[in-house]
Amino acid sequence: MAEIRKGADVQDGLKTVAVKFVKSSRVRDDRIVREAFARELAALQALEHPNIVKIIDFDPHHDPPYMVLEWLENDFSGWLATTPPRDWGEFYERIGRPLLDALLYALTKGIVHRDFKPGNILFDDQGAPKITDFGIAKFLATPPAPGAPTLAQYKSEPYAPFDEGNAQAARDAYSFAVLALRCLSGTDFTAHEHVGKALEGFAGPAEVRDVLRRALAANPADRFRDVVELQTALDAVRTRERAAEGSTLACYVSALPQAVAKLCERLDQSDERRGRALLARDVCESLVLFFWRERETGRKVPHQFLGRTAQFKLHLGIDSRLGDHLVVLSAWPDESVEGEAHSEYGFRPPFPFAFDRVPAGVDGVAMVRWLVDALEQHEIDDADARRDRKGEELLKEWSNTLRFRQTVEDGRYAPIPYSSYRVEGNRIYFAVTSLPDTVVIEQPRIVRRDQRTLASGVVDEFTPSMVALWVERGVSDSLPDQGQIVFDNRASRIALDRQKGALDAVRYGRSVRPALRDVILDPSRARPPNVGGDLKWEQSDFDDDKKTAVKMALAAVDVLVVQGPPGTGKTRFITELVVQLLRQSPECKVLLTSQTHVALDNALERLHVLEPSARILRVAQRDDDRVSPKIRDLTIDHVATRWREDVAKASEAFLSAIAKELGVNRQDIAMGMSAGRLRVESAEFDRVKARLAECERRIDELERGVKVAQAGHVADGYHETTEALEEVRDEVRNLLEQRKTVGARRRDAARRLAAIGELGRQLAEATTVDLAEWERGLLAGSDADRKVHALIRLAEEWQLRFSSSREFYAAMVATSSVVAGTCLGFARVPGILSAEFDVCIVDEASKATATELLVPLSRAKRWILVGDTQQLPPFVEDLLEDPKLLDEYGLDRESFQTTLLDRFVASLPPACVASLTTQHRMVRPIGNLISTCFYDGKLKSVREDDGRTLAAALPSPVTWFTTAKLPGRHETASNGSIKNLAEARFIGQWLRRLNFIAKAASRQLRVAVITGYAGQCIELERALAHLQKDVTALSLEWNTVDAFQGREADICVYSVTRSNDRGQIGFLRDARRMNVALSRGRQGLVIVGDHVFCRSARSPNPLRNVLEYIDAHPADCSIEEAHYEGR
Repeated sequence: MAEIRKGADVQDGLKTVAVKFVKSSRVRDDRIVREAFARELAALQALEHPNIVKIIDFDPHHDPPYMVLEWLENDFSGWLATTPPRDWGEFYERIGRPLLDALLYALTKGIVHRDFKPGNILFDDQGAPKITDFGIAKFLATPPAPGAPTLAQYKSEPYAPFDEGNAQAARDAYSFAVLALRCLSGTDFTAHEHVGKALEGFAGPAEVRDVLRRALAANPADRFRDVVELQTALDAVRTRERAAEGSTLACYVSALPQAVAKLCERLDQSDERRGRALLARDVCESLVLFFWRERETGRKVPHQFLGRTAQFKLHLGIDSRLGDHLVVLSAWPDESVEGEAHSEYGFRPPFPFAFDRVPAGVDGVAMVRWLVDALEQHEIDDADARRDRKGEELLKEWSNTLRFRQTVEDGRYAPIPYSSYRVEGNRIYFAVTSLPDTVVIEQPRIVRRDQRTLASGVVDEFTPSMVALWVERGVSDSLPDQGQIVFDNRASRIALDRQKGALDAVRYGRSVRPALRDVILDPSRARPPNVGGDLKWEQSDFDDDKKTAVKMALAAVDVLVVQGPPGTGKTRFITELVVQLLRQSPECKVLLTSQTHVALDNALERLHVLEPSARILRVAQRDDDRVSPKIRDLTIDHVATRWREDVAKASEAFLSAIAKELGVNRQDIAMGMSAGRLRVESAEFDRVKARLAECERRIDELERGVKVAQAGHVADGYHETTEALEEVRDEVRNLLEQRKTVGARRRDAARRLAAIGELGRQLAEATTVDLAEWERGLLAGSDADRKVHALIRLAEEWQLRFSSSREFYAAMVATSSVVAGTCLGFARVPGILSAEFDVCIVDEASKATATELLVPLSRAKRWILVGDTQQLPPFVEDLLEDPKLLDEYGLDRESFQTTLLDRFVASLPPACVASLTTQHRMVRPIGNLISTCFYDGKLKSVREDDGRTLAAALPSPVTWFTTAKLPGRHETASNGSIKNLAEARFIGQWLRRLNFIAKAASRQLRVAVITGYAGQCIELERALAHLQKDVTALSLEWNTVDAFQGREADICVYSVTRSNDRGQIGFLRDARRMNVALSRGRQGLVIVGDHVFCRSARSPNPLRNVLEYIDAHPADCSIEEAHYEGR
């Protein structure tokens, strides 16, 4: 079924590896072989254990498919022939317990090996056993795919039982017992009777014989249920054995005379006998061991150890002549303050050290050998334990951030008062007089009146005087003229619940790729990609850095991060990657997510052009105008409608063929199908209508309950009743939408039926009961009529039930090549959180919190994160205002501001991080500034124009207009924020000048005016709002830096705002925010501010670096004195 070839890993210093090929002559026609390869690949991807063979690389789509494994030179037969265990105790400590540990670990991941035998055990150079070949493994938590072959019948006699009933997990325990007897009996087994004879002749402890007898019991009900029970029983026996051995079991230690003499010299002790006694006492009472390691490389030195006692550090080795005890080679006082804490991580054997010669008859060699093996395992376990502790701390911190967010969002978001509103499609534009700093894009908000929710949705856009709410539910044309837009904690709870679910899936190994947990907690464990050769590129002028990144992404085993600074073409990279993934494997399933609709749709638009045959599913509501019109037909509701129509057409064609075959009139078929469809839609309409009436009665009851609770001042009752009331009202809103949709379908069905003839017109007016009665009459006709109309009824029942069920949406997801949605929004599709994807691509990963990213990542086997750690992280300032509350949850600023992208970039192997470095957006002078000041000069700008066509208004592509000599240049406070009147006034006048130059050049320019402060944004709006109608050559927009991230303009004007005598620069010290601010302009960058203040303000101060760059590049940049017109 497979062949193993010896190979060399070019990515790892030509290290020897094993390449396991599925035999190409069989792979295309043998489903068993394909299934076995898929199972082994899935198992080895999920399992990482020191006693399970390690997978290094794989390609299931290669011809023939292959996987690359660590090379293990020694097989079981060779090990048994050269170093056979002398008794049960040696067998169990050397290989029995390690192998049981591995089988138990696999079971915790839901995997039973089912083929545990000598042929599937190999040994590494240190003699550690490794389990191989998971080809017939059973995945307990994952049902087999429909039509997948079963492999339960494949057994290796006598290592699998004759009869195992339904207890699949018990097979590994049975196989282990047979293997143990094989090792200790010295004979090979070929039949089950050989196992029974070996058990009767077992010379080990009687208690062990009893355990093995139970594992091999003839009746499956009498056996151990799994390896957990078997290991528990054997460990209990081993513990009792050691307790019985008592003080006769010890590891012996001696000391070189020169080591004792040197120690006495260091202790200023003239009597070496006392020094030796002091050393002996300390060794016997408190010695713990570590492996001795080279100082420079950290490599273990064979047969040497570091010892720590209460007072000393020791360098020990194994006696070179007999190998039956340890020898102190040197010793010195331990004066380190961390000595006691460090000793906690050392190995303390379960028996004492004896500072003496090895007594006659004592097997010191075996003891030393056991000590080395145990120390090896201890270091592995300790490293795992420390990593697990650190990982659990991180997972706990993430869990606390979600709990903290819930607490904050339940009561700390201020309402937004509005004075008027206008409705445009699904958006409501509210005029506001003040805007809380806590407002961010995609924040859930609702409008209420008398405890009734009239409209709910998310913030889609905002300025200091306007908030746009994209309405997801509610009636948007019946709002009060004035009111408040309050925070919607119901939507927030749904989002947080999705994140909690994803976090639990990662924590408890329930994600599609259980190894996701290990990679997240310790990114250094990610395996590097094995990059392939040249590809046929689908996009012209595709930069070399993008080509390299695509190749790395295609070969990624675990995770790849792609750093994409501004203007480097992240969208083009993602598009090309998806095309190549689908070309490489047409069955590949891709989950594409982002934090914003714009980024998502830009990629989908390109993809739809390059790969029009790709089955793309865009997760969004039908009328969501945030979705690009070019891909609206790809939204899930549109796709669902086409599915239903296609199925209806296929049903009609099938039924017409059956009718023709049976001699049934074609018009009768059309009549029956149309009447059946109308009956189904009418029945559904009646159901929705009845449920609405029931909900309305429930609302009346709950509203009375609210009044009673208010009158009685019963706080708990009031809150519980209002929550229940809101839930029912939510259901009513959903039912109203359903009634609208079903009503439209019912009218369409009636229209089609009425078009058939007079009888059709009569039936179109009939009730649901009458339609059902008419159908029953048809079923009373001839056999042919009954058969055809029974099929008609079945088809219509499918339309009613399946097409509105979770399974229907799950089927749509399952047949799509690319499913795309926002990080949390994609999860709204029923059943999608049970779907599995081969690759998850996350755009704008720097904008998402760690737990937000876990929602899509937990559903995929491989992950590609695209983002920029030098851009702004998720907005969390509103969460950091209460230090006491933060402390209560054990959190700090870093808990919120360190993203998963930051963790990956900091700790992934370098081969798992790619960078896009060719910048196309900004003209070269701007691009070079951004590259030097924020990316260590790594960006290459390739735009050929230099942005000098507006020189009369913009002396250089990068121009700093300094306000240092303007009167009133200093900042002033503004409702908790900051504003600068001088800058706002100058910007207004300069825009008039720019408009004059642009009109003269017959150019239309998009100009963005941005600032870091809400107060200055309000001031800019006052200064610029009246300009809009005058500057006809300019399309103006003003906003904060945070709100403008991810967007661009022809000219970007940045208002510094800060200028004071204290040298305080505020959050302008954040280099990431400054990077976003200065990289928005394609052709021109204008900075307006007091350059003298910015040069001298306290560090950290990224504007100082910007000024230094401008000074050093006078050909591209300039500092001009700002002045008011007429002065």
